[in-house]
Amino acid sequence: MRKTVRRRLGQHFLIDPVAAARLVDSLALDPGQDLVVEIGAGRGALTEFLAPRCGRLVAVELDYQLAAGLSQKFREYSHVSVVVGDFLKQELQDLCSPGMRLRIVGNIPYAITSAIILRILEPRSRRLIHDVTLTVQREVAERIVAKPGSKAYGVLSVLSQSLAVPEVLFGIPPRAFRPRPSVSSAVVRWGQFRQAEELGADEELFRRLLRSAFGQRRKMLRNGLLWLGDARLRALEALGWDLNRRPEELSPEEWLQLARDVSSLGSTDVGPAEAEDAPAESGAHG
Repeated sequence: MRKTVRRRLGQHFLIDPVAAARLVDSLALDPGQDLVVEIGAGRGALTEFLAPRCGRLVAVELDYQLAAGLSQKFREYSHVSVVVGDFLKQELQDLCSPGMRLRIVGNIPYAITSAIILRILEPRSRRLIHDVTLTVQREVAERIVAKPGSKAYGVLSVLSQSLAVPEVLFGIPPRAFRPRPSVSSAVVRWGQFRQAEELGADEELFRRLLRSAFGQRRKMLRNGLLWLGDARLRALEALGWDLNRRPEELSPEEWLQLARDVSSLGSTDVGPAEAEDAPAESGAHG
């Protein structure tokens, strides 16, 4: 991959073996049952600690030169395979092995943090994944676990907390990476994924409601739900919903209940445009 593309990806390579070892130690890997998919393996800082501990390791790396280096470095490990490509374009089902737990790990590109998180939270992904452990910007980590009513609370907070149990494990300072980023990072884990049938709500509608409401987060809930139409808004009020509340005031469970109630009112074929909930700074870890 040409240097111009690497610069666009803004790769920040993890160079601190203590941080890498701490992340891998936190996984408590079982070689007898754990299949690890590593996103953006880069120069192998995490791979080096993962390879001896898991039953199978799939290192996904977009940069073909880095991927070639990984293949050479870990050629003696028969259970390690390197996939050259974009994780977002991989079919997780194709990477799975029967009888093994799928665990996803990575120091991921800042620029596509939200896209990766949304991918792992998709219904088909949640059915396959045991847990996910990622290094993200500290700001994004705070948003993922933010409480209702806080400035950081948004779409990523609601989705993460309603579809899984997220936790921030520990922070990593900028000096642990080269080139050194301008922001701190943190390791976040999502576990205990909830399946679509457990939610009792139309998940597509749930996501549409979140996008439309948080697209106007400083306004009343009513403003973000105008696309539902006057009749449905009146019906929601009759069910007890205070549409003068702001989107960030509703808990994850309230958002699920809102989706259930909207669904009970009939078809909602027309929806809003998607609203981004992306991190402020782009960059990547390798």
